[in-house]
Amino acid sequence: MWIMAGASVDDIRRKRLWIAAACGIFGLVVAASLFTYADATNFAPSPLPPAIALALCPASLIGGYLFFDVNGHSIKGLICALFMTGVNALVYYAFGLLLARLVVRRKPHNSN
Repeated sequence: MWIMAGASVDDIRRKRLWIAAACGIFGLVVAASLFTYADATNFAPSPLPPAIALALCPASLIGGYLFFDVNGHSIKGLICALFMTGVNALVYYAFGLLLARLVVRRKPHNSN
């Protein structure tokens, strides 16, 4: 846990937003990597177990139900992949906000 002694509220808020943004970018990269791999291998079965793939990219579960009839090698497939990548980034960003709230704390001042 990072306890920031003497830090202002703006410093703590900036640190929390930085952590959340880093998590969101990580989620974007994970989803983009999975979709790029799937497109490059012509949607062959992934070497990852499905549970791990869903844990890394929960938005793909949404895509399986909403976009099941979209051809992967089309403009619609690209738009669907971009949508799911954005949703995955938002999920990771929300997780980053919660994580930053738990990790970055302000040290209370002693009034002695």
